[in-house]
Amino acid sequence: MKELLDLGGQVRDCSILSVYPPDVIQKAISKYVRWAIDDAGLEITHDTFSCHVMCIQKQRETTLDTVTKLVKRLTKLAMKFRIAYGYDHGDVFWPTLVGYVICGPIATILSLDSNPASPAWSGPVDSRVKYMGQFDLTEPDQDVWNSLALAISVIHVRETLLKLANTMSGHGAPLFRSQVEEYADSDE
Repeated sequence: MKELLDLGGQVRDCSILSVYPPDVIQKAISKYVRWAIDDAGLEITHDTFSCHVMCIQKQRETTLDTVTKLVKRLTKLAMKFRIAYGYDHGDVFWPTLVGYVICGPIATILSLDSNPASPAWSGPVDSRVKYMGQFDLTEPDQDVWNSLALAISVIHVRETLLKLANTMSGHGAPLFRSQVEEYADSDE
């Protein structure tokens, strides 16, 4: 959490140090995601589906292009869950996926319900994603609130992965570290 609390100051320092703010923001969020997954006792393998996506605005790319790219990635990820679980499973836990759009010093959080029965899937692609919040990390008075919002979204990702590990063994779900150790012991 310390990295997220320090994030506002680090982003403000980017203008002095000639560092690209989105790289700093992405690194801090990614580090917190890794910590949250490790703290939950989860093991992510190459078969595990992510529950979050990050898109950084490239130089000479519009904000709309970056958001569109994120929406496509979230939709593609939701389709992976649909293919893995099948379209007919009413009792399946369909995760709400989280997307981070990072444009300059601003982080925006979006979400997408992957449930095929969700009303969001009956509308156009751009209406499927819900806006959760936008956080300008250059505002010193908002450091704690911005960090808290990012932390809450990461903990949602963690809780989603935990629920997938508990309810959907295989099918792109993460494994508990104890399961990985059991598999390793059985190979010996």
